[in-house]
Amino acid sequence: MKSATRKKRKTTSKLVTRTAAKKPPKVQQGYTRFVRLPAKEVPHAEECLLSCLKYGGGDMDETLARGVAVVPVPVGKAPEGGDCFPRAWKRRGEAPRGDAVWCVPSRGDPSRRMLFFHGGAYTGSSPQDPAYLAFATQLARTTGLTVLSIDYRLAPEHRCPAAVEDAVAALKWLASYRAPARGSPAGCTGTKMPATEIFLSGDSAGGGLAFACALAAPTTLRPVLRGVVGISAWTDLTASSDTYDT
Repeated sequence: MKSATRKKRKTTSKLVTRTAAKKPPKVQQGYTRFVRLPAKEVPHAEECLLSCLKYGGGDMDETLARGVAVVPVPVGKAPEGGDCFPRAWKRRGEAPRGDAVWCVPSRGDPSRRMLFFHGGAYTGSSPQDPAYLAFATQLARTTGLTVLSIDYRLAPEHRCPAAVEDAVAALKWLASYRAPARGSPAGCTGTKMPATEIFLSGDSAGGGLAFACALAAPTTLRPVLRGVVGISAWTDLTASSDTYDT
């Protein structure tokens, strides 16, 4: 009996070992392996990437945060915004653009605000895209800050420094205006109130734009800038650093 038991245990051990050996190796989440494509495949790959960025894709959560109000800021409707904020702009094959969006948490100090820039390689996406709108509401709920997400101009129709100019114009306006208080009249897009703290944040290309906006900000606004949050920020526009190969 003892011999049989030992033999059975030994056989089971071998089966477990063989089964474990067939399992695929674990891949650490949050890392992507980059490969160099043959030259003839690059144009097609670029086309697919730009299409994904423009029309959406991936697995970003599109669930709006509970308790966060979404208030549009249409072009021409921001108090004292003039032609600079929100700026009306166009691109081929699309309707006129430029509208910004407030994401207002149920609780929080309205003088503490965040300016958010969506990603998209400076060529796609908008604050109204379901994934980025949801992300902005999650930021507002998590941080307790009033978040203003803007629709900055995109390439190739609007080249640098168009996006930076729009970012700085939005920052100037945000420094003087808060989001409409709950119960404000319909159509209200902002109320005069100086900001005590402003944070800049962005995802991917928007992260790089957040840093650029901080550097280009007028000296008069530097005292209220409290920080920059780059989320997978694209800061190397030359695409030449080692991180592109590792």
